[in-house]
This record gives sequence, C-alpha cells and structure tokens, in this order.
Amino acid sequence: MKKILVIDDDPSMLKVLSILLAGQGYDVITTVDSQEGMDKLESEDFDMLIADIIMPEKTGTEIIQETHISFPELPIIAISGGGFWEAENYLKTANAAGACKTFKKPFEPDELVETVNEILND
Repeated sequence: MKKILVIDDDPSMLKVLSILLAGQGYDVITTVDSQEGMDKLESEDFDMLIADIIMPEKTGTEIIQETHISFPELPIIAISGGGFWEAENYLKTANAAGACKTFKKPFEPDELVETVNEILND
C-alpha cells in the first residue's frame, strides 16, 4: 500500500484529504505540525508528500525545499489558498522549491485524486 504524508495546519483539510485518499486505497498519515511532519519524513518511508504552503513554524516552501534535498525522488504536491500574496505566487515558489504539482484551494477533489494516482501508479 502506498503511503502519503499530508501536512496542513487546517484540521478540516486534513480530514477531507485523509478520507479522499484513503478511499483510493492509500495509507494516509496527517499532521498539523510542520516539524512533526519533517520528523515523520525522517523516520518513516513515504511514497508522496502533500504540503500546504502557508503554515506557522515552518512554511510549506521550507518543507518542500528540505524534503527535495533529503529525498529528491519523493513526489511533492503543494496546496495553497493564498495569504499575503495570491495563491498562484506561493505555488510558483513551491514549484521552484521542488514540488512536482500544485493546487490552489479550493481545488476539485477528483483532480487531486487523479494526479496522485497518475504520479504513484506510473
């Protein structure tokens, strides 16, 4: 079973993504804490990371950069609803940091599932 780590400071988003991806047969691990997420990446094997960009403590961009350096083969999807800037600006930065795909919140759940399936089943 493929294992996905989802890091997002919004518990409701974590719940939605967990239900959505578990329904596709993935083992989904979630955390609202960016440092806990990084610790999990170091201690467990994952097939994908999905990270929100705007979070306290450590931004999603920092998580993506660090993950891309430590685990260059791990596919990363970035999600963002924006913040100080428009979401598109954050997502461009996430692409530059190493994300292979980005989604602007709110996104179509089917599009995310299709992307995850394509990446993990190629």
